[in-house]
Amino acid sequence: MSRKSRPFQITNFFVDEREAVQGRTFTKWVNSQLSRHPQGVKIDNLYRDLYDGKNLIRLLHVLSGEHLKIPNTRGRMRIHAMENVQRAIDFLREKQVPMENIGNHDIVDGNHRIILGLIWTVILRFQIQDIVIDTEDSKERRSAKDALLLWSQMKTKGYPNVQVKNFTKSWKDGLALNAIIHRHRPDLVDFNSLATDGSVASNTANLENAFKQAEYLGNELHRFFNAFLKKKYEEDQSFTPKEAADLRPKVEQLKAEYDELIELAKAKSKTLKAKQTLHELQQDLSEMDQWIITKLELLKRICEDKPEDLTEVQRALAAHQLEQGEVSVRKTKLALLAERAHKAEQQTEIEQKWADLSEMMTARAELLEKEQERLQHQQKHAEFVALLGEIKSRIEHSSKPTDDAEVQRQIKAMKAIKDQLVDIKKPLDELQAEAENFEEADVSSSINEHSALVDTVDEKLVYLDKISDAYDFANECEEEEQWCHEKATLLENLSVPDNLEEISVIKTRFDGIREDVDKRSQVVDQLAARGEELNQGGSDAPPELLEGAVISVQEAWNALQKAMKEKEDKFAHGETLQKFLLDVAQTEMRIGEKAQIIESTKEGFSIRNSFFTAFWT
Repeated sequence: MSRKSRPFQITNFFVDEREAVQGRTFTKWVNSQLSRHPQGVKIDNLYRDLYDGKNLIRLLHVLSGEHLKIPNTRGRMRIHAMENVQRAIDFLREKQVPMENIGNHDIVDGNHRIILGLIWTVILRFQIQDIVIDTEDSKERRSAKDALLLWSQMKTKGYPNVQVKNFTKSWKDGLALNAIIHRHRPDLVDFNSLATDGSVASNTANLENAFKQAEYLGNELHRFFNAFLKKKYEEDQSFTPKEAADLRPKVEQLKAEYDELIELAKAKSKTLKAKQTLHELQQDLSEMDQWIITKLELLKRICEDKPEDLTEVQRALAAHQLEQGEVSVRKTKLALLAERAHKAEQQTEIEQKWADLSEMMTARAELLEKEQERLQHQQKHAEFVALLGEIKSRIEHSSKPTDDAEVQRQIKAMKAIKDQLVDIKKPLDELQAEAENFEEADVSSSINEHSALVDTVDEKLVYLDKISDAYDFANECEEEEQWCHEKATLLENLSVPDNLEEISVIKTRFDGIREDVDKRSQVVDQLAARGEELNQGGSDAPPELLEGAVISVQEAWNALQKAMKEKEDKFAHGETLQKFLLDVAQTEMRIGEKAQIIESTKEGFSIRNSFFTAFWT
């Protein structure tokens, strides 16, 4: 065997040995923790004895102090083991433990790297909670994060423009990383030449320098490690030329076997990868299948519970829409799974189950929508029934009007009700048309009630119009009576003058009033006829209203006629008197003329006085 190939094999051996050392170390640590479990269990092989998940759950029980129930204590099938391991993984996720790239199949299959990583993650979470770190003054107990932050602050202390306060902004300018490298290897970093202006370009340059030097240190460490192994081998092994010649064929054979082993390893790796892919596909198919079965069972139970009112139906529809959203998301995953299964030539019934689920989801949606429409129809019908009942109550509770204002108010109210009935006629007809789509939905009673209410309102309006006509007639009578009183007042104000000229003027005014009164006689006759007609028409107005109105206007008219006759007689008497007095005056004038001729005597005066006495008597 050549000395050039031997260090490489030793390096691989060292890596395998390191993994074995870690396995033994972690086995001892796990046993130290399990010794505190009530059952006092112990493992011999870290990769094999965590297979069924039971010891892993017991370990987490001891570390967390929380009681964890093992889902399957008796089952020995692979699915039982995977369920137990998944319970442990779910518990770690609940504790905010990062579980990326760790699946239950990795633990069940005994994946060394994943199992070592899992145990190390558990140790970090439950064991390395606090770290004791030496400071300048004393020893302090801190969390791992705080300890690392404190260590960074101690290493960068004294460097200008470097203040490590956190693991975010304190590192963006690259000065802290360069300071830590400079603290350990001053020859690699010229700290004073680093840019400190805080620009993006300067910060990027500082970070690139730090990463470059860190990579150099890593390569240097790797070279040192290989050189160390090679030197150790050379110190431990010494070969003579003859031994080296004898070993050459064997080395060549080993090399060929090694190359063949590498090819076999590649083939095995490819096979394992294919198995892993198939295993993951089967797992995904199983998970999707279980999800569909669960949804189907859930839908069956939901379909058995029929919502009782509109609110429950709407709530169920909202929940169904959420379920539909989840199904839509799963549909995309199903398409990818179907494609993967087709490529892997895997037969599955998952598409048929998905079709069953889709059909049930569609049927459920149609059922809920139909029920929602039915209940909405029922609710609208109930609202119409309540509205018609309220309108009927308003009509029935309208009292008999006692005055004209109340009549007008009720007429206005009845017209508003009629307008309301007209407005709801169309939607009520539409509701009746909708009722044909639902069983046990009958709107005919409401249609009949609506028609009856329309007839009642029309009758009520006719009734109120008759009463209104009666009050209008009474108002007209009152106006006519007032007119008669006004004319009578005018007549009273026409006094008989003391001379014929004024009598003539006043008489002209009187003739004008008489002409108006004569023309008005026709109106009075018409009112009397209308009053008789209203009485015979069966008006529901108070009887005394019509009778009183007619009597009052007739009395006022008769009083006016009487006043006219009396005033006319007074004018005639006054005119006669004034004419007589005029004749007397003219006679006196003639007597005076004669008296100038005949001397006035007492006898003459006696004759005159006797004459006047005889005239007035």
